[in-house]
Amino acid sequence: MFEPTQSDFPLVTRVSPTWQFLKTVGSTNQFLAAYRDQFEDFGLVLTLNQTAGRGRKGREWLSVPGETLAFSILVPQRASQMETGLLPLIAGTCVLDSLREAGVLNAEMKWPNDILVEGRKIAGILCEVISPTNVSVGVGINLDSTAPSLPRDFVISLSECGLVVEEVVDSILARIVELLRVRYANGVAGIEDSVWEEFFASRLGTLDRRVHIFEDNDIEWYGRAVGLDRGGHLLVLPDGGEGTRALAAGDVLHVRG
Repeated sequence: MFEPTQSDFPLVTRVSPTWQFLKTVGSTNQFLAAYRDQFEDFGLVLTLNQTAGRGRKGREWLSVPGETLAFSILVPQRASQMETGLLPLIAGTCVLDSLREAGVLNAEMKWPNDILVEGRKIAGILCEVISPTNVSVGVGINLDSTAPSLPRDFVISLSECGLVVEEVVDSILARIVELLRVRYANGVAGIEDSVWEEFFASRLGTLDRRVHIFEDNDIEWYGRAVGLDRGGHLLVLPDGGEGTRALAAGDVLHVRG
């Protein structure tokens, strides 16, 4: 089992102004919120033993010590981007590209906040406003799921993708911080209309897929994801419907076939 210390992350030290490795913590997002004054922008806290992690809608993020890398990055809040809901998508592209660069070439994004490999979840993202001036970008990446602690049909890990965890964790994490700093600074305005579709089409596996939608009001329906608008809404053509619907929130399942 990978049991690192702070000294095992030299690349993170280079790219992040202030960061901290914790042997155990309830939630990295909650820790960063409580101690945000001790971190500069794009500082972070990370652990391999998060005991009270959460996903969307307060769902529990289950993990066994040493199997999941959990970390939260302190990001300056920009009202325009938070209002459009683009930060989770921007963060998702950073996590995705860092995994692809490390060798997980078939990784893809599932709208709005998961990274999948062959339909199985390898990472998740949860962005939370933690102060009037800051957002916490929380990420969980499955490192090693050799123990029977995770549902095998639904999750996958870096080790299952053929990576040696000890050799890649530092570079993956440092690359995420680098990409997030650049892409968040540029924002949606930095992606020209002419390449917007191409930028996400090459990353967002939800596009051009039949999907099962579970809206937050407990309404569910089927359709085909046909695009992503400039506000980060998923554009879905309902089965038998006329015209697309712009989805701002909800759960999306990729339908096989």
